[in-house]
Amino acid sequence: MEKRRKITQEQSLKKKEQSTDEIKKVANQVKILWENPWVKGIAILGAVYGSLFISKYLIKEYAEVVAATKKLRDVHRL
Repeated sequence: MEKRRKITQEQSLKKKEQSTDEIKKVANQVKILWENPWVKGIAILGAVYGSLFISKYLIKEYAEVVAATKKLRDVHRL
């Protein structure tokens, strides 16, 4: 039983080490890619586009709320 536990612990440690090594490799690749000005430009453009999309959605929802409150006021006046 104890041998099995030791073996499974060693295997789990190896898997953790492999996963951390893979994460380090990906992080290094990202650092190398981020040095490219094209990649930076595309990332900034994506961020700007995403923020504009979100703001458009929020403005649309706010306009619907304002319209609904106006309708409620009109109904209460009658």
